[in-house]
Amino acid sequence: MVRKTTIRLTSCIVLSTALVTFAFGAVAGAKSASGAIAPHQTFIGLVNGDQVKASVDVDCPGPARLGQTGHPAGGQTLGVSSPAPAIAWTGNTGSRGRSITAGFVTASAAATPTVTFSHYGSQPLPTTGMLPCSGSGSVVFTPLPTSHSAGSSKVSITYVATCTNPCPVVEGRPASGRSRHGVIAGQLGYEGGAYPGKFHRTAGVVDVAGPKNASTVTVPASGRFTLAVTPGSYTLTGCGGTNDKQCGPPQDVTVKAQKTSHVQVPWLLAP
Repeated sequence: MVRKTTIRLTSCIVLSTALVTFAFGAVAGAKSASGAIAPHQTFIGLVNGDQVKASVDVDCPGPARLGQTGHPAGGQTLGVSSPAPAIAWTGNTGSRGRSITAGFVTASAAATPTVTFSHYGSQPLPTTGMLPCSGSGSVVFTPLPTSHSAGSSKVSITYVATCTNPCPVVEGRPASGRSRHGVIAGQLGYEGGAYPGKFHRTAGVVDVAGPKNASTVTVPASGRFTLAVTPGSYTLTGCGGTNDKQCGPPQDVTVKAQKTSHVQVPWLLAP
């Protein structure tokens, strides 16, 4: 009899450990389960795979200003996962819920993006809405249709301003954006001329071709331009001089994160 009691007690301990591991793993792992959303299910919301300490990147070029808003950066997700542990931010689909809508709660009057789920999993965060460029907020995951037994799940978030590529730089640093950017510090002008021929900075334009897109930068009379870009290889072509904008040979430059790459971009090689 003693031996049987010992065996039952050991089995109970193993089962309890498994339940505790499952409950905490639902938050720590933050992986969305699959399956259709149905009544009487617990769930948690996820922002970029996180339920706690979540952040959302917002495209906000230029120096940051109070009340500035921008479009959500691409490549981000909202998700719902079930079942969920019995914690304060757990939601419940209630007696009628068969879908879950995720919506941003902000102080701004701008239209914010929303996502509706009929199955558990993740969906891309739309880039068409507008969100704050800084500060904090939340995403509320609400089951629909609602009922007295339904409850929402809320995820607190931090908004992080990022730059389009390339984006402006103020005093040698990206005007907005995370440290993943590098800096191109360039000079536009013509090279050569009367002895002792050197590089002469001028106004003009520089075409910038990078890993993801291309753009044209207008350069002032100082001939100096600075860009914050994501790491990678870039080709710069300078044009200037006449109204026809004579263009020089392409210049290649490699940019590393948190590093400044210097380059001279001639639009003319004078004899």
